[in-house]
Amino acid sequence: MRRRIASMAVALMVAFGCTFVAAAPAQAHNQWQCPHGQSCLFSNIDGGGWIFNIVWSGNPRNTCVNLPWQYRNQASSVVADFGSGWDLMLYQDYGCTDNPDRFGSPSHKNFVWCNTCNGYWWLNDDVEAFKIVQ
Repeated sequence: MRRRIASMAVALMVAFGCTFVAAAPAQAHNQWQCPHGQSCLFSNIDGGGWIFNIVWSGNPRNTCVNLPWQYRNQASSVVADFGSGWDLMLYQDYGCTDNPDRFGSPSHKNFVWCNTCNGYWWLNDDVEAFKIVQ
């Protein structure tokens, strides 16, 4: 009887367009849609809007990387999640000429001002370059 009820429930869910989501393996996780092992910049707070992925294996370490022009001065939040002791440094100036803000793995932050959130408000719409550092 239980099997019939379960089968009927599944059939109804499929008929009404419900989506089934399989559980991810324990080691796989995302922060704000940013895959583990990467860092990401987002155009909105809480990982909303467009995503600019910063892939550890696709970028030189300890070297300044300027954001493509269409992503400069647009980010409002960040995820840093390279793992293995690698962190993300964000710069307000093209060419990494200013003092950076360091984001350790794993972390996620909004670039907003508020009394209680300890946001990085000075970075909001003001990130132009990054480095991957240890």
